[in-house]
Amino acid sequence: MLLRGVFDTLDESSYIDGADEYLKLLQERLWPLLGISHAMHNAGFAWIHFRQFVVTRHPGLLAKTKTLLKRLAQMSRQESNKSNQGSATATSAAGTSSEDTALTREVGSAVIDWIAERLSDYHAKLGGVGGPEALPGLVDMLAFAAVSRGASEQDIGDMMAAAVRSSVDQELQRRLSAEGPFDDEADNITALCGTIVTLAREQLDTWARGFSCQLLEAAPLSLAVLHEAAGARILPWLGTIITLDDDTCKALQAAMDLEPMLLGPVTSAAPGCQHPATRKTLMSARSWDIPTQLQPVLAAWVDKQISGFSVWVDRQLQQENWEPLGDRQPHSGSARELRRIVMESLEALFDLGLPLPAAIVSMHMEGIDNMMHRYLQGIVSRLGSWQDMIPIIPPLSRFKREVAVKQEEAESGMTGLPERLPPVGAMSRKGVPFMESVKRVEQEPCFNRIADLTSQVLVVMMASLGYLLDTLQPIATAVAEKWREEQRRSSAHNSSSGGARNTSSNGGADSGNPFIGRSISDGRWGSGGGLGEDVGNNNNDGVNTQGIRG
Repeated sequence: MLLRGVFDTLDESSYIDGADEYLKLLQERLWPLLGISHAMHNAGFAWIHFRQFVVTRHPGLLAKTKTLLKRLAQMSRQESNKSNQGSATATSAAGTSSEDTALTREVGSAVIDWIAERLSDYHAKLGGVGGPEALPGLVDMLAFAAVSRGASEQDIGDMMAAAVRSSVDQELQRRLSAEGPFDDEADNITALCGTIVTLAREQLDTWARGFSCQLLEAAPLSLAVLHEAAGARILPWLGTIITLDDDTCKALQAAMDLEPMLLGPVTSAAPGCQHPATRKTLMSARSWDIPTQLQPVLAAWVDKQISGFSVWVDRQLQQENWEPLGDRQPHSGSARELRRIVMESLEALFDLGLPLPAAIVSMHMEGIDNMMHRYLQGIVSRLGSWQDMIPIIPPLSRFKREVAVKQEEAESGMTGLPERLPPVGAMSRKGVPFMESVKRVEQEPCFNRIADLTSQVLVVMMASLGYLLDTLQPIATAVAEKWREEQRRSSAHNSSSGGARNTSSNGGADSGNPFIGRSISDGRWGSGGGLGEDVGNNNNDGVNTQGIRG
């Protein structure tokens, strides 16, 4: 009560006039009579200032209390050093007794209890204490109070790390509850990522700075806590993905954008972290490796896309009448539709916005290759074998001049001769049938099919194949460029996360086209090589280099 007299009763955050004279009077006249030592005075004076700060929440008292607690911490450390050197007795040369030490520890404990309770949820509980501006002072007060109780630097770091962990976790749960659960887990993941991004930025810009004097790695520690919390929700969800709808892709993109933001500073700070527990937390952070976990889902998506290609090609060939689209478009409508479906399927693949391993793109290109192959085989089947166009060689027979002359005389009066052949089964006037020297074209087994192969049909077929052949190289080039862009983006994410992520193991993003092994213009369509042959064996990129086969 005597020490509280230094404060004005009307303004408890201000000293009275003559406060210095009042304190001098207490220390020189009254304390010796009461047996109050200098150490007791310092402990009591620090406690009175702390009490006034708790009552008034005045920022000026925060700085003064911090200074007084720092003095207590220095005195406690000096006594501890003397004890370690073996020079301390029951009462030291400076007059510090066991009662002095006990009082100092009690003051430190009271300060720690009050501050630790608020730092355990500083996002919510510092609003009435001064907010982020008061955080550095409270953190230092907690550290000095801990030292006055004999705590080590590691113990102080443990308290700071526990406060960061506790408050970040509680604030995250509050914000997620405010967002409200959604029916679709993908929407929950999207909301989770957005909430963590906002909270992480607040930590970096505002709250983490308050711990920097006592725990340098407070910022990466808070990011590691958020990364762990996000992974606990995202990783189980990844195992439940069946389809890649818009909501799922949006959630995946949010998760992949979030991870380098969190993991980059964590992996960078881990090697140089001095606090053992925090360093262990930072070192234990592991990438979610979303691209690897998505590969089966992407493979199923691609398989579903290409599974209908063969049915589509068969239907187009059945409906094709092999008429040109126009004077400047000599190819058929089926060829144009084939190119359209190829481009749309590739655009759908890359519009997913997800990292695409080379194996997935190669799988899709293989499906396109098979579709082209089926289209070509359909045309080849329509043409049939070239041997079918060779007339059948008539069988050998004995030639008797008398019989031939007699037959010619009998046929001389038949209608149509000699300009054209008479109808099949026609008889002469004498009742002699027309004798066929060789079978007529109409009697050939492939006559109807060959008759349908008019010059226009053949030209349109050739033009359609040429049209598709001319589009293969631009398609392959576009696919390779899009894939390289994705690889560069993945590499940028990998760099920003300190090398913790491993999104691609398929060679450099600027290497040659990994989806075609030989120039498409090598003429293998025209040479009869077919689409089913391998293009090349040079596989320097670690991917399937068959691509679109020539």
